Amino acid sequence: MTPLSRNIHPLAVPLPITTAARETAAAFAREQATPEKAEAVRLNTLAVLVTYNYCRMMDIPVDLSGSDSWNPLIRLTADVADLRLPDLGQLECRPLREGDTECSVPPEVWDLRVGYVVVAIAPDLQTAQLLGFTPQVQGETLLLSQMQAPEALLDHLHALRQPATASAVGGAIVNLGQWLNGVFEQGWQAVDALLAAPSPAFSFRWGGDDPPSDFPGLAADASRAKLIDLALQLGPRQVVLLVDLQAEVTDTRQVSLQVHGAGQSPYLPPGLELAVLESDGTAFMQAQSRDADNYIQLQFSGQPGERFRVQIQLDTATYGEDFVI
Repeated sequence: MTPLSRNIHPLAVPLPITTAARETAAAFAREQATPEKAEAVRLNTLAVLVTYNYCRMMDIPVDLSGSDSWNPLIRLTADVADLRLPDLGQLECRPLREGDTECSVPPEVWDLRVGYVVVAIAPDLQTAQLLGFTPQVQGETLLLSQMQAPEALLDHLHALRQPATASAVGGAIVNLGQWLNGVFEQGWQAVDALLAAPSPAFSFRWGGDDPPSDFPGLAADASRAKLIDLALQLGPRQVVLLVDLQAEVTDTRQVSLQVHGAGQSPYLPPGLELAVLESDGTAFMQAQSRDADNYIQLQFSGQPGERFRVQIQLDTATYGEDFVI
């Protein structure tokens, strides 16, 4: 085994590159039309396989054949180096040449990723170093100084696997970005499993002013509903929280929240409040039900990686849950 000529990061994890990995990377490279593309695919493949072997050592379930980077057509048309993690999504494994202090992250992999690892590849392709991890990126360049230590990847994946808890004091963060991958936390169900088809005439209260005339409704890319129990002095009261996420052409995400009545009554109790809280606990927006409201609703936009808290309150009962876009 030939070590890297220097230790790029003090917390980096050194890993070997197997002969089989080099042969696979060379085979994928030969499929490409230009030398530049061939070299990019070679390094991408090695970064994926190094991460794949690391995940197996750490008992992290992986699906190599289900990764985009293992699809010949996608390799030809996109710069991808993803590794699919069953029930979580895609982990991007970006390669880094020895001596570089920043890593290129192409726009096509800014979305639909559970996180990003950077793998330094030795010039002789014999060894590599897992340099670090970040849960999201903000542009085409990732500086090594912006990365967390490699073990942060393990903590992040462990947190994603924890079920969200319906508790007023909060629980695991609901990762809305993974909803676009078809990965949903425990307790979140298909909308029609908890709500009947809506009637044509809705009576609702928009958060703040009346909704714009061109409000698109709930035609979202991903939607789920959750049954919420509010513990009141006169007994429990159930409502349904509906969350819709719509991906735009840009990085912007449109989030729509609705609270509906559950059970025999089609109406919400008057005075029920739905609020979106910022990280410091201040209310970003809120809506409150009145007599004969079928539901209340809020809609806002955000960027991947942004966090917010949804709070539902009725009398002395409060429910809260944390989300990341």
